[in-house]
Amino acid sequence: MSYIIRIELPSTLMSDFDILHRAMAARGFVQTISGSDGNDYYLPRATYHTSSASDRSQILESCKQAVSQTGKTAEILVANYTGCSWSGLRLVRK
Repeated sequence: MSYIIRIELPSTLMSDFDILHRAMAARGFVQTISGSDGNDYYLPRATYHTSSASDRSQILESCKQAVSQTGKTAEILVANYTGCSWSGLRLVRK
């Protein structure tokens, strides 16, 4: 199953986002998505993607654990999907 996760962290400190990004990466979440054109694209800030056999509640719990490493609380949205469309995402240069 594929998931898109959006985390709204109430902080303007880049160091808090660095902690969040590292904690999410350690749990298998990435900040990019692959397009049908074979290219990878950066997701908007604090948006993550993963493919996992876990269910939404397990993904949410993993995200909550990652957020806890920042010492902040956050708004978290986890959505599973079978397809995704976008516009304006920046291309990952290989």
